[in-house]
Amino acid sequence: MAEEKIVSAAPEAEEQVQDINELKKIRIEKLEALQAAGKDPFEITLAEQSIHNAEIVERFEELENQDVSICGRMMSRRIMGKASFAHILDGEGKIQLYVARDGIGEEDYAAFKKWDVGDVIGVEGHLFRTRTGEVSVHVTSATLLAKSLLPLPENPDKITEEESELIILKVEEDDGEIYLCPIEDDDEFEEVGTIFEERLSELYDFEGNDEE
Repeated sequence: MAEEKIVSAAPEAEEQVQDINELKKIRIEKLEALQAAGKDPFEITLAEQSIHNAEIVERFEELENQDVSICGRMMSRRIMGKASFAHILDGEGKIQLYVARDGIGEEDYAAFKKWDVGDVIGVEGHLFRTRTGEVSVHVTSATLLAKSLLPLPENPDKITEEESELIILKVEEDDGEIYLCPIEDDDEFEEVGTIFEERLSELYDFEGNDEE
């Protein structure tokens, strides 16, 4: 039944299914490598969070240079040789991380570069402002808390039509293969659509995009 639904979807959806299956396979292999090395992220059940991201930004003037412990989902990352920038999202907002080999050590930095956008991580470090003025955490310790096996949307704006009418695909699995199927039930569509719009607005700040 899942296969019949995917045939009726747009051709782009079939390509997306192939991409998702391949990315999921790669991420599972990464997880298996971590588990084989005795570094299973799912065995870590406790991480300290001394403050939330939104409060850091709001109170930065009084908190500058202080140490913090935060956790969240990695939403973006730019690897630049011996140093990298990333953004993590907790339940209240996003904040930038500055992660350098000299700051966390060569072994941990090598591990960090293998993590994926979507992974849940915990970091410790001190607060500072970059030369461009962005409030950031200079990371001194980073821990992988949970491995994301599916990628986040690359361009969330394309998930909605121009008239802001949601086109929602649900994920179904059959014999180990993943299929994207459009939600056709009106009640299910309305319920999921409302939650989906609210969550996307929180994650990607659609309303603020025009100001950038």
